[in-house]
Amino acid sequence: MATASPPSRDVALETRVFWERFKNQIAAAVILVLLGIIGFTGYRFYSDRRSAAASALLAGAKNAQEYQQVIVRYSNTAAGADAYLLLAEAQRSEKKFPEANTTLQAFITKYPKHELVSTARMAMAQLAVPPPEDAPTAVGLVLPV
Repeated sequence: MATASPPSRDVALETRVFWERFKNQIAAAVILVLLGIIGFTGYRFYSDRRSAAASALLAGAKNAQEYQQVIVRYSNTAAGADAYLLLAEAQRSEKKFPEANTTLQAFITKYPKHELVSTARMAMAQLAVPPPEDAPTAVGLVLPV
C-alpha cells in the first residue's frame, strides 16, 4: 500500500517556494506602498510651504487690498481664513459697513467650522446697527463713582 510522503519541513525551501509563487504581488504591493508614502510626503511638503507662504504674506499685509490678495491666492489656508476677518475689520474702520458684512458672511459660508465663526456672527450683529458718530467709546467713557 502506497502512502503519501509527509510535506517538507524545510523552512528555507518553503520560503523560496512562497517567494517564487508570490514575488510579483509582493513587489507590486511594496511599490504601491512606496508610491503612497512618496505622494503623501510630497503633499505634506507642498501644504506646509503653501501655508508658510500664506502666513508670510498675511504678516506683511496692512490694508484691505493686501488682505484681499491673501484671500485670492491662499483661500484654503488658515491665513486665508484670518485674512477674511482682517479684511472685514479694515472695511469697518473705513466705514464700509455693507462690504464688511458681506466679507464676514463669505467667511462664515466658506469656513463654517472655523473657531472664529461665532466672533464673525457677533461682528455682523454689531455692523447691523453701526454706532452714531458722537457715541462715546469704551476707552473714553468715564463712569461716575
